[in-house]
Amino acid sequence: NLYHSLRRGEFYPLNYGGWQRIVGLGFEQIVTNKDRGLLMGMWIELGVFGLVFVFALHQWNDLKKEKLKREQQKAAVDAETSKEN
Repeated sequence: NLYHSLRRGEFYPLNYGGWQRIVGLGFEQIVTNKDRGLLMGMWIELGVFGLVFVFALHQWNDLKKEKLKREQQKAAVDAETSKEN
């Protein structure tokens, strides 16, 4: 389970000796199946993070558009109200 795996140091970057070892050796020189699985898991995790980040940017842009639309509607109502008076 996760607890025992963490205690054995089976999760990156603990078992690699840090990012310097990964970058210094190159991905092709890390040969064990455990390491390959962890590297694949790392890329999956980075991919999921990227998708969440893109979704957050999309939501942020939608929020800004709705805020602008709401402000324009309020300005139009205020202009109409001031024109009537």
